[in-house]
Amino acid sequence: MTAPTRSFGDVTIDWLCESGHSFQATGQTDSRSCPQCSKRSYVVTLYQCEVHGRMEIMLGYDAEQDDVRVTRWRLPSRGWVTSEEKLRCPRCRRALRRAPRDPLAPIGRKIKTRTTD
Repeated sequence: MTAPTRSFGDVTIDWLCESGHSFQATGQTDSRSCPQCSKRSYVVTLYQCEVHGRMEIMLGYDAEQDDVRVTRWRLPSRGWVTSEEKLRCPRCRRALRRAPRDPLAPIGRKIKTRTTD
């Protein structure tokens, strides 16, 4: 017996828009608008610097049929880089690593909403 597989569109994930609003929605590879301001939104995940802690990374996807892969990423308010490039801390330039998920954290973490002044 094989386990059922879920597609990218079946999973609820965290999103972050260009204005800093966060929300949860199912995955999709094409453009998604923010429900608050209608600006373009991206899937977001956590990486960490060993000195400066956790930071949100926006992910850009390309899809060919059922194959969805990350092809680009960026720190908010920075430029996009290809996924082959190492992500570096904007403060100390150390390589960032994927932040481990806290097994006791509830599913669907809340991302702090940033304000732009």
